[in-house]
Amino acid sequence: MTSNKHTIAKTHIENISLHPQGHPLTNDLTGKAVRLAYCSGHILEQHWQADSRVLWKGVSGPLAGYDQTEAYRAFEIAKDIYLITWIEASTAASSSAPQANGPWLTNVILDFNKMQATASWMGPTNAGGTEHVLDQATMSYVECDLRY
Repeated sequence: MTSNKHTIAKTHIENISLHPQGHPLTNDLTGKAVRLAYCSGHILEQHWQADSRVLWKGVSGPLAGYDQTEAYRAFEIAKDIYLITWIEASTAASSSAPQANGPWLTNVILDFNKMQATASWMGPTNAGGTEHVLDQATMSYVECDLRY
């Protein structure tokens, strides 16, 4: 048996099908924040808000000074290990190719046991192609910015 929810947003249709015994959706991250030091040179922070939104900030590297807030979904896939996923209508999150405005799919596995993360994001380039980035990071706690 599956539960289906369909929503229409400006740039995408989201289809959610969750199995009753699957990994549960969770709000466990609300009020927490981490700094992610990626191998690519990106240093980003993720701040989880009370309304299922994540504020991510570029601290150092190519995205320094940039921030964006997105609606996210989080799943606890093991004790203190979470899969976070969101879709961005547009973004500056490109490691090398000139990014284009358009939907960017972002997935991050956060392992609070090892304080490590693995991220994958994919979106369009200005040349009409697609860029996929797979990056790993070390994590450290920071004070949560609850401005949104």
